[in-house]
Parts: sequence; C-alpha cells; structure tokens
Amino acid sequence: MTAGLTSALPAGTRQLRDAFGRFGTGVAVVIAGSNPSVAAAVTINSFVSVSLEPPLVSFSLAARARCLANFLDAREITISVLRHEQKSLAANFARPSTARWVGLPLASTAGGQLIVRDPLAAFECVPERQVPAGDHVILVLRIRHIHLGATGPPLLFFSSGYGSFLPDNGARDDWERASAAMGWG
Repeated sequence: MTAGLTSALPAGTRQLRDAFGRFGTGVAVVIAGSNPSVAAAVTINSFVSVSLEPPLVSFSLAARARCLANFLDAREITISVLRHEQKSLAANFARPSTARWVGLPLASTAGGQLIVRDPLAAFECVPERQVPAGDHVILVLRIRHIHLGATGPPLLFFSSGYGSFLPDNGARDDWERASAAMGWG
C-alpha cells in the first residue's frame, strides 16, 4: 500500500465525497422545459457520453432532488457544456431551489427548448431510459440535435471548486498567452 492511501471504505460520506472530488469533470447545465416559469434546470458534473450508435448520453440526479420529477416527466431535455467564462451560470443552477432565471444568457432551440447561449457544445435530447442507482437516478438520453458552440477553455469541477483546462500541446507561447488572459499570471 502506498503511503497516504487507505483501503477501508469510510463509514461516512464526507471522505467518499472528497475522494470522488479528486476526479476532475466537465460542467454542464441540463434543462427540462421551454418556459422558465415552470422549467427545471440544474448544474451537473455527471455528464457522460454513452454510445455513438445510437447517439446516447447520460447524467445522474439525486433521488431526493426537488427537480427530479421534472426530468423524469420531460419529453425533451437539453444539455449545455459550459465554457470557463460561464462559471456564474453554473453557480446559479448548482442549487436549483435558489436558481434565478431573470437576465440569464438563455436561448431557445428550433423546437422551443431552453438552452444556454454560447456553450462549448449543446445537445437536444429525448429520454431513453431511467435507471435507479443507489441514492441517484441515471437518465439515459438519445441525442436528436448537436450544437457546436463557442471555443475556449471548458469549465471544470475539481475538489469542490471550479477551474479550467488548456491542452498540453507543447506550445509554451499559447500557454503563457492563455494564462495571462485567464488571470493566472
């Protein structure tokens, strides 16, 4: 066993949450509905590509989430993959019970579904299946439309905080220019 690692499953969830938090993930906003007055939206970091053929993705929500019924009953769901500059939007929907819709950079798809404006990518989906899994429900969705949006660094979640990523392509000048632009200095 390597020093600093433990092998026993922790009795409480804090240590397990901390361990899961060491895995960096992308951040997305999922929206069920076309009218902000009744739509549900939540920030997720559980977005996963499942299959290319057929085109499937998934995400999970806590079984006790107040908005779960909205997603389970939805006929369409949009997923917007966020850019680093959209951190405030992610924070807004991280706690759905306090989320505010007024003045947010949202748009409507051709089908009328709400979607985040200028994401890295967005997916219009229809529910394919729901899978209870422990204290969560996994929603598997079939992609109907793809939107490739703005370019730039993605918003990532790591160790309970937001950050970003730039690919290591060996171009030191690009890294320095991007670091300066991001204020990393």
